[in-house]
Amino acid sequence: MENTLVQHLIYLPTWGFPFDTMDFRMTVKRILDKEGRTVKCFKANVSGEDWCSGFMDSHKAKIKNRMCQNMSRKRAEVNRKAIDQYFAELEHSIDCVPPQNIVNYGETNLTDEPGQKRLIRYPERLMNSTKTSTGLMLAGTAGGDILPVYVVYKSEHLWSTWIAIGPHKARFNRSKSGWFVHICFVLWFKSIALPYCRSLEDKKVLKGDNPSPNFSTA
Repeated sequence: MENTLVQHLIYLPTWGFPFDTMDFRMTVKRILDKEGRTVKCFKANVSGEDWCSGFMDSHKAKIKNRMCQNMSRKRAEVNRKAIDQYFAELEHSIDCVPPQNIVNYGETNLTDEPGQKRLIRYPERLMNSTKTSTGLMLAGTAGGDILPVYVVYKSEHLWSTWIAIGPHKARFNRSKSGWFVHICFVLWFKSIALPYCRSLEDKKVLKGDNPSPNFSTA
């Protein structure tokens, strides 16, 4: 039965279904009830938190609690066709481009996920409100080079003490939300991405996650 439960937890992400410890305990109860079995140490066949923790520890090589990462519904709408099309276009775009000329950038945020909770499997959950707090723009090349990090604080002002000590050649900014608003992205592009690309010869490719809010045709 334990192996069946482990496999059940492993395959849940393929269905896009978040699953926390209470869900797991109730699943165990339903299985026991269906089989007509009663476990005396379980109250009404519902396992305790200690039993659940022990089960997780016994199978920690395969399953573990992870922090839930919220995902907007629009982003979750990506299907297999869209993914296949993306890789086909990517293959064409980077054809014959040197690895050091392929720059991949991505924005991430630290702390304060709204409604965040630990789940056993599938650390993403559909919510229309996702990231908050301090923003980071990270970029690296297919050749292994790492570009300086760009930090955006959630604040009206950028205090000197916040930028006194930081990663080598890091740049700093601020916005009301802690997100990379358009002006922050432009400054990152001009101060970090563009100088790096200009130092290289031949064709360059700059690719990133969800770039539409950042790039403008103006």
